[in-house]
Amino acid sequence: MKKLYIAVLAFCSFNANAQVNGEFESWTTVSSYEDPTGWTTFNLFSTFGDSLSCLKYTPAYSGKYSVLLRPFVSFIGDTAPSIMFQSIAYTSKPNSFRFAYQQNGSGTNDSGIASVEFYKGSTSDPQNMIGYAEVLLGNNLGWRKMEEDITWTDLQTPDSIVIYLISPFQMGAKLLLDDVSLSIYNSGTTAVNSNGQRVFVGRNGKVAVIQNDEAPFDDLNIYDAAGKMVQHIALQVGTTVAEESLPTGIYFYTLSSAGKSDNIVKGKLYHP
Repeated sequence: MKKLYIAVLAFCSFNANAQVNGEFESWTTVSSYEDPTGWTTFNLFSTFGDSLSCLKYTPAYSGKYSVLLRPFVSFIGDTAPSIMFQSIAYTSKPNSFRFAYQQNGSGTNDSGIASVEFYKGSTSDPQNMIGYAEVLLGNNLGWRKMEEDITWTDLQTPDSIVIYLISPFQMGAKLLLDDVSLSIYNSGTTAVNSNGQRVFVGRNGKVAVIQNDEAPFDDLNIYDAAGKMVQHIALQVGTTVAEESLPTGIYFYTLSSAGKSDNIVKGKLYHP
């Protein structure tokens, strides 16, 4: 069956400066099914003769309930991932995105996704996004606690956030999530303004790093989606192109300066 990814633009809004029901302890009856309170799900699309794609689940990582997401066959016959999200008012700059998960049944190159996006202005305009964190979720049979640093691309304070939780595509896959939260703490790592450097992958699979004198870095480490380091590149000020090539996929990187533990930048790479 064809894969279907549906972009949802109708967000629900809450007058709060915190995540709503990130522990999934509260559930609201909607028609003939339940949704986690404060979240929008794809259960509406699952009511056309198919199983629900978002379910109350026990046991949980903590508390009584967690949430179970699973792909489903839509009413037009396509395979679709289960997607749940919330859009809320938020006026702080947290350091990290946290949650617990377990997942099984996803295929090769098929991951669940947990992400948060920070906006200054309308959430329907991608140009208003000023920060983000995204985690690709591999199979993990037991509960695993995750924490991802938030990447800020602007010095402004956000006024809203959107959190997405997405199941794998493959039928039979199951993704459990619990304790979704944002954390503010005093970090020993200072992110350098990303305008001073750029990292990208060309279509030939080679990694290019462009940086200026205001943001010099000595080392580039590249990791695959499973967290395994696949490249280490020593850098010099100016333009550096790696000799090695990366296969198609999604990667993460860190830029660091020798002897300066407070000078680190993290980011994500796409190789089409």
